[in-house]
Amino acid sequence: MGILTVGSFAQGAELRPEWTSFKLSERGQLKLSFGALSGQSYVIESSDDLAFWQVVSDPIVVSSAATDWIAPEDDAPQQFYRLARFDRSWMRAQFDRNRQLWDEQALSTYQYVFNGSCLCLPEYTAPVNIKVERGEWAEITTKADGTPVSEKDWNRYKTIEELFDIIEEAFLQDAKEINVEYDPDLGYPTSVFIDYDERIADEERGFNVKLETQASIQLMAQIPDPAESDAFRLLEVNVSGDLLEIEVEYGGGCREHLFEIVADPNGFLESDPVQVNIYIAHENNNDLCEALVRKKLTFSLQPLKEAFRALYPSANSLTLNIHGFRSDGGGTGLTVPFDVDP
Repeated sequence: MGILTVGSFAQGAELRPEWTSFKLSERGQLKLSFGALSGQSYVIESSDDLAFWQVVSDPIVVSSAATDWIAPEDDAPQQFYRLARFDRSWMRAQFDRNRQLWDEQALSTYQYVFNGSCLCLPEYTAPVNIKVERGEWAEITTKADGTPVSEKDWNRYKTIEELFDIIEEAFLQDAKEINVEYDPDLGYPTSVFIDYDERIADEERGFNVKLETQASIQLMAQIPDPAESDAFRLLEVNVSGDLLEIEVEYGGGCREHLFEIVADPNGFLESDPVQVNIYIAHENNNDLCEALVRKKLTFSLQPLKEAFRALYPSANSLTLNIHGFRSDGGGTGLTVPFDVDP
């Protein structure tokens, strides 16, 4: 670890905090403790040379007791540490940076899991799946069993854009506590907690969001062997925008089942409209349970759409022949039209 020196730093004429102890935790992580004026917020900064300092902790709200901070396991020990009064402009800059990152994604079709936290009825906090198509909510279902949520209750939930607006309003109103975590790749807020006034109960707001990565059709000339796919029933197919929705049924219930769809990018069938064969492969991960499971799968057709446009630039309609493999080598099939924008 080298020589550890700790110091304190406060902006302006504020009461200076004091370090009370520093040691290693049972897991070998650095553990720092300090005392300061209750209700104030601080961050911990570290440096190798006393010239360049970087923030290494989230904002810490001080209580009347000694406050502890444990460095993350993957945090390389620094030589110098200091306390700094938390400057909310740093948090605002982080907000602006992540909002810009989210806007740059320009996602119009995606889905995410959303749940709020409050002292309210369970139906207000239960996780839901929210599907967005072309920038608008298209469907909201419960995460537990897929039951559709009535449209009259959709106002319980928030769009990702609304979450950014709520956070910005908290900054404008100088809320007592604002804690936000962002997705490092897409920028959207994954966890939000806002407390406007600690003296008032039940006015806190909390949200959790998890964007689900959209599986896409796989384009490959080598179509999977039907005998290598585990058994399932292909019940229904539908196209919504650039998304292929497939309803399947299979036996299991004890392990995660994996599905993928595959098409040959050079295998378009010359007809009017043009056709293409799409194959579904199923991996049951040796699930020996016998419950009958029905599941709705969603895949992006964007890669297939781009391959089609490259070969047929003036065509705007494609027929999808969906084939479901079975472990006995047989198959089932359904057909659905895919309107491709010119």
